[in-house]
Amino acid sequence: MQKDRPEHPGPLYLMHAVEQLALDFPLIPKLHVRGRLNENKGFYVPTYYVLLADETSPTPPYTRKRTASKQANRQKHVNDEAFDREHGWLIVKLDNERVAKDAEEAERIADEEAIAAGEGVECGCCFAEYPIHKMAQCPEAHLFCTICLGSYASNLLGEHNPALRCMDQSGCTALFSEDTLSCVLTPKLMELYHRVKQRKEIEAAGLEGLEECPFCEYKCVIENPEEKLFRCERRECGAVSCRGCQKLDHVPRSCKEMEEDKHLNARHTVEEAMTAALMRNCPKCNKAFIKEMGCNKMTCPDCRTISCYTCREVIRGYDHFSNGKKCNLWDSLDGTAGPDRRHEAEVAAAREKALEQYRKDHPDADAHELKAVEVQLAVPGGSKNAGRSGVHQRVPQAAQGMQHVGQRIRDAEHLMQEAMQQAEQRLQQAEQRIRQARRERQQQQLVQNAAGVPMVGLRPEFLRGAGVNMDFGELGAGGGLNFGMNWGAAVPPPVAPHLPIFDHPFAPPPPPMNGAAYMERLGIFPPAGGQGLRDGQAHAPAHAVHRRGRGNHNRRRQNR
Repeated sequence: MQKDRPEHPGPLYLMHAVEQLALDFPLIPKLHVRGRLNENKGFYVPTYYVLLADETSPTPPYTRKRTASKQANRQKHVNDEAFDREHGWLIVKLDNERVAKDAEEAERIADEEAIAAGEGVECGCCFAEYPIHKMAQCPEAHLFCTICLGSYASNLLGEHNPALRCMDQSGCTALFSEDTLSCVLTPKLMELYHRVKQRKEIEAAGLEGLEECPFCEYKCVIENPEEKLFRCERRECGAVSCRGCQKLDHVPRSCKEMEEDKHLNARHTVEEAMTAALMRNCPKCNKAFIKEMGCNKMTCPDCRTISCYTCREVIRGYDHFSNGKKCNLWDSLDGTAGPDRRHEAEVAAAREKALEQYRKDHPDADAHELKAVEVQLAVPGGSKNAGRSGVHQRVPQAAQGMQHVGQRIRDAEHLMQEAMQQAEQRLQQAEQRIRQARRERQQQQLVQNAAGVPMVGLRPEFLRGAGVNMDFGELGAGGGLNFGMNWGAAVPPPVAPHLPIFDHPFAPPPPPMNGAAYMERLGIFPPAGGQGLRDGQAHAPAHAVHRRGRGNHNRRRQNR
């Protein structure tokens, strides 16, 4: 299915994927569904499993819907070929998982019932009871549960030891048969078992001329001593290497020329020397290893050769660490003489020696470059917890890289904080400018009202368009308002699509009306008694004008 699936889904695929996911998870918001779909490059199956994990999570990353949406309850026809194929594959897979889960649950219930009925068998390792079909036995009929045997085999194979012997406390040393192991171990563990067993058998045979690929575990016998190359025939490797230096093929150049080219710069040379000082090699098979904790009696996991971690010599047992010897069996736990302290001292000594040798081999080397390398590859002193952590940086270059990564993270955090502070300052400045502009606008309006302006709300252009000729006065000292008008016949409404007083953009246009009705619509009424305005004046409502003052009264007397 993966080969047939396109690299990027099309629009139709995406549309059907969103609809189907909404059907599969009706209580998850569609916005969250789309977000998860984008995270998985628009593909349906990966998004399904991500949403399934979100739905079963105790703290889902969304607000669960109370009811399923109507759209999620409607089945829709899907006619995209790629989506149909992927959706069908998921349905089959979910059915198989459901069947396997039901079978596992039924088996668990049957096992519990068998143990409750007294049909269980005790494991010779963990002493728990299991059904008889979940037990494995050695050739001497000692029974063990499959869980204990699997853990035991995994630990031994991790140490490259294929001798899986009986674990019974009676001292039985019988080896488990391959048939028994194949029924208990996973396919990967069985493959590792066969590979380790074959390797041990070849090493035990002592074949003359047997050589091993430096990049994998492939071995073969090369009878021609003049042959310079080792050709690995393993399909996963296939490397062609030099038999002399154990490096990749460099013919026609010699191993010495390759070694000289390797020392192109001082940093590379010093780093390799520091790494070599940090590692230990088995005196017999030359396999590299490093100790993190424990005693100084080291056993090679490949050839089982016993060596001393301090002096790196082959030893026979614990007699090498007797009193009066220079090598101690245990390192101090306070960090003053532990493996970390020893590693730091050895790496520092190798660094100084490599720099000195590089200066001798390259007398024309740049002094500033060597000084920079010396500073960059300086070995820090041990901390208080150096001997307790049990963890040591294996490669100096890795330590330098981690320091650079940490510094880059700190620089990024500092820049982010500065950017946030600058953004906050700009936001505060913008708010201050807005408040200042509001205050200036309010002050300007107050000054204009004090000087005398037409009453806000009455717009003369609309009144003139309605057939009403108004002569607006000014706000007098007493707060009164003077204006005159001529009443006309029925006129169409003003062109503006809103009422002039309120200036509301969503108000409907008024119906046709005469001048008096339109003035009533504006809130301006003639005097009481039903008489018209003979002198061309009208009264504004109390809420629309200020209190009548003396200046208005004098002006009316002049008009009369």
